[in-house]
Amino acid sequence: MSSDKGTCKKRGFEVILRTRQIGGDEARAVLITFAKSSTAKIMQQELIYETGGSKNIFVLGIEDLKPKILNKKLQRFLFDY
Repeated sequence: MSSDKGTCKKRGFEVILRTRQIGGDEARAVLITFAKSSTAKIMQQELIYETGGSKNIFVLGIEDLKPKILNKKLQRFLFDY
């Protein structure tokens, strides 16, 4: 499990880097994982902390991938920010 979390965090850093390169510092990044939603939330907090407190990263877990939940969470992250 920890190696999967480590892989996801590496991908998270890559997503953050690429979105900043393309969209600037205000760009928002979304990382979709198959981890439990509770683990995804922890990864999100760790990524926010380790990238200097920027809340432009959103990590979704497997329970968040149901269409209604996914749509609601993405809209909230992207438009109600």
